[in-house]
Amino acid sequence: MLDRALNRSGRIAWQPEHAPHRWVSVVFLQGEEADPVMEIIDRQGTDAAIAYLAGWDQGDDTISDAMENGYVYDTAPQTPADRLATSGDYALTYSPDLNYVCLSRRIDAPNPDLDAPASITETTHQRPGRHRGTARSEGASWFLPDAIAEVAENRGLTR
Repeated sequence: MLDRALNRSGRIAWQPEHAPHRWVSVVFLQGEEADPVMEIIDRQGTDAAIAYLAGWDQGDDTISDAMENGYVYDTAPQTPADRLATSGDYALTYSPDLNYVCLSRRIDAPNPDLDAPASITETTHQRPGRHRGTARSEGASWFLPDAIAEVAENRGLTR
């Protein structure tokens, strides 16, 4: 009976809840670049360090750069060796032992139920040669890299 239940549980399509927020990386400093921020943390606290690092936040440009480079997270980035401090929409992750600091900002996550696929298509057309995101032409493989598919299409090698 337990074996049958275990087999059937593998058929359940678990739908994760939609996370209302994402975190984007604003700035990451290490080594000598992180020393002034570590001094601020030691002397004035983490809120002062967050306020200092927030100067690197360029608003929408920060979000688009983070999305383009893959620095978007479901939670504020943190390893077991890190310390985490938050203030408002910012999270400061730092490690005195490894001498680095990272500031992340919380943003509203797009709701996949409300976002129209047209916006994905428009983005694809605005940036030719870029990632296609979730929009795929009919019959396109999820496993074939976009760059290879684009070359194949341009050379007439598609079916």
